[in-house]
Amino acid sequence: MPVVTRYLFASLVVVTLAGNFGLIAPQTLMLIPEYIFGRFEIWRLVTNLMFMGKLGFSFLMQLMFLHNHSPATEDFLDRKEGQGAYLFFVVFAAVLLNLAGGLMQVPFMATSLIMSIIYFWSRCFSEQEVTFMFGIKFQGSYLPWVLVAFTVVMGGSPVMDLLGIAAGHIYYFLTHVLPSQPGGMRLLWTPELFKNIFHQGPRNPHTTWTGAHAWGGGGRRLGD
Repeated sequence: MPVVTRYLFASLVVVTLAGNFGLIAPQTLMLIPEYIFGRFEIWRLVTNLMFMGKLGFSFLMQLMFLHNHSPATEDFLDRKEGQGAYLFFVVFAAVLLNLAGGLMQVPFMATSLIMSIIYFWSRCFSEQEVTFMFGIKFQGSYLPWVLVAFTVVMGGSPVMDLLGIAAGHIYYFLTHVLPSQPGGMRLLWTPELFKNIFHQGPRNPHTTWTGAHAWGGGGRRLGD
């Protein structure tokens, strides 16, 4: 597995197992804004995205989809945008999901984070054939919606899946759809901070910390 996928996969497994076997109280992992801002328990912004609830079929399914689709997505983004781009995507989606979870009072957002990755994969590999249960085959672009339908058929709520799709689509729209429109421009770039995690070295002097081009400044006075 690529490095970000490997750490993400391991974190989900370790935290979920620890919560289920009593090594960590799930209550200490929950997204509770009052505790985050009132008690400065900022780790909840991360741990709520790592705990996947009770062990069972759903847990294994989520890990399988992460294992099958995250590596290709990481490789695609890092080759196209530069190493660190996939990490930024995951962090960007996590921020959006934390905001949504806080507003909707949802304690855990791990399944939504995985769905955001699956959704982005489906846009990048939209024509790739996917084989689902019972040998059903369809194009990759349909995968998130098939999973939403599967959740509903199994008696679950599609809200968490839809939140993940929304987070993934916002990133995709800002980085791929909007720039390709007539007169469109790219509003979201991978910050140099994320790139420097993988490539230690001086920042390009013509870029800002966000990775965008630095305009203006550095001119000379007339007559100098």
